[in-house]
Amino acid sequence: MVLSPVNRPFSKGRAPYEPLRLWERLGVIALALMLVVFGYITLHRSAYLENRRTDADVYFRAAWALRTGQDPYLVADTNGWTYLYPPPLAIASMPLAQTPPWGDGAEKKLPWSVTFPAAVLAWYALSATFLVLSLHWLAKALESCSPHANVRAPKFRTRRWWVNRVGPVLFCLPAIGSTLARGQVNVLLLACVCGACFLLSRGRWLSAGAAIAGAVCLKLFPAFLLLHALLTRGWRTIAGCFIGCTALLAVLPVAVLGWPRAAAITRSFADTMLLPALGLGGNDAKRDELARAFNNQSLLAILHNWRDWHEVTVEHVIRPNRTDKVLFAIIGASLVAATIAAARKAGLHKPGAPLRGLVLLMAILTALMLALSPVCHNHYFTLHLPLVACLFALAQDRSRTIDMSPLVWLSLLGYFALGVLPRWPGLEEVLKPAGVQMVGGLGLTAVGLQRLRHVPNCNN
Repeated sequence: MVLSPVNRPFSKGRAPYEPLRLWERLGVIALALMLVVFGYITLHRSAYLENRRTDADVYFRAAWALRTGQDPYLVADTNGWTYLYPPPLAIASMPLAQTPPWGDGAEKKLPWSVTFPAAVLAWYALSATFLVLSLHWLAKALESCSPHANVRAPKFRTRRWWVNRVGPVLFCLPAIGSTLARGQVNVLLLACVCGACFLLSRGRWLSAGAAIAGAVCLKLFPAFLLLHALLTRGWRTIAGCFIGCTALLAVLPVAVLGWPRAAAITRSFADTMLLPALGLGGNDAKRDELARAFNNQSLLAILHNWRDWHEVTVEHVIRPNRTDKVLFAIIGASLVAATIAAARKAGLHKPGAPLRGLVLLMAILTALMLALSPVCHNHYFTLHLPLVACLFALAQDRSRTIDMSPLVWLSLLGYFALGVLPRWPGLEEVLKPAGVQMVGGLGLTAVGLQRLRHVPNCNN
């Protein structure tokens, strides 16, 4: 039975289906202006300081290598960082390619290129656009499978429409700000995950698989999300992912670079990144770059840090030993087993599974993916946004207001605090190695699993 919406008032009399009041509209405008001002600050930090404080130059330099016939995996940016991703991102960045200002290759000028500030500004604008799209796609996915008719078709000017799109992002601002400021690709990855959630809520399994393929081809570890298809018996989702990966990893490089260069670059990626990560040999030249990851927040890194505090805080090196790896395997297997049990309890492996459960499962797996990844920095926690949004929506539907239960408020406010404190001057050197934000994310995951076990089937 579908519950009828009840306009029970919020703590100060604000009901979910009323239009925004003036101060609320001003708050939305202020948030949009803050995004613009933050773009100016990012541009200044990235392009006008002596040391470029951005990771985007890595992609621009890899794009330059592709355009000048060099290996993108052997070219460093002005900070000495190298390209660590599959080829599609470098290919897509070719219009923003940047010639090194000095050193090897500086003499190889491009026939045409944009200035570095223009490239940074374009990258920030794309990231901001994908962030807005991600929020909208995720809100649409959760609205479409709500038990309340008003929520399934909310009006643009109503409070619930805006809360669904603005509320979750407020709790994830520390990680989102880090991603935008550093020019990282996590917002693009977030768009792929939120796009997959939106398509799953519409029952478009093949297209959802293609969206997951986009995430896999940005960073390989999102292949973990295919566990969603295995748990829900989504064979068309797996097929869509295979087709998408084939198009992005094989067809696109050959079409843009030609067969010989595409094959050479793919071999270089396998030799420098893929094979060493799998322990199958290859070139270990980048192992030191990955090992010296003081900010690594993965579960394996945190277990190492708790065991050997001196090594990570003084030497700034993370070298997990056998004990760390065994304990990581046990905890990781337990988390995956708990997720499988919750998915089966919700009936997601059966035909006609609750669509909201499918979306929530994708959000949980995305959060779990960060914990199980070998490398996870603070800005990766942008990918906790889908889980925060799901908890937000479920809590509002349970109370039939825009309010939430004390448990959800405590969980989200605690998560926000654990996102802010490691960035606070004086606390960074202690709280980052301790992995407090990952601990907060695991707490959210536990709440999500509890909600998944009892998610109602409200399919239309």
